[in-house]
Amino acid sequence: MEQIGPYIFGAIFIFVLGTFAYRIFRYKSIRGMFFGAPVLSMVGEVECAKQGPVRLVIRVHELGANEMHKPGVGLELVGKSIASYDMMTATLSAHQAKALAALLERAARGHNPS
Repeated sequence: MEQIGPYIFGAIFIFVLGTFAYRIFRYKSIRGMFFGAPVLSMVGEVECAKQGPVRLVIRVHELGANEMHKPGVGLELVGKSIASYDMMTATLSAHQAKALAALLERAARGHNPS
C-alpha cells in the first residue's frame, strides 16, 4: 500500500498536465485556454491611471466560437508592478459586451457634461 503513493501523485500530475495541453491545443494558445475560446485578434488596449507602483492595462480581444458555438469578446486585465504580474480574464457574449459598453458610455457622460 505504501508503494502506491508515488503512482497516484504521478497520475494526478499527468492528468493535470494533459488537461492543460489539451486546452492549449483546442483553443490554439495559452491566452485562448484562459478565455475558453480561440483568440482571433487583439482589438486594442487601454492603460489605466497609475495607482502607486501598479500599472494596470485592459486588453480587448475578439474571440472565436466557444463551447456554446458563439463568438464573443474577451477582456484581459493585466496588473504589473516591480515584483509581480497578475492577469485575469473575462469572456463576454456580444450582448454582455454591448451592455458593458453602454454602462461605460453612461458613466463617461456623467463625468463629462456636453
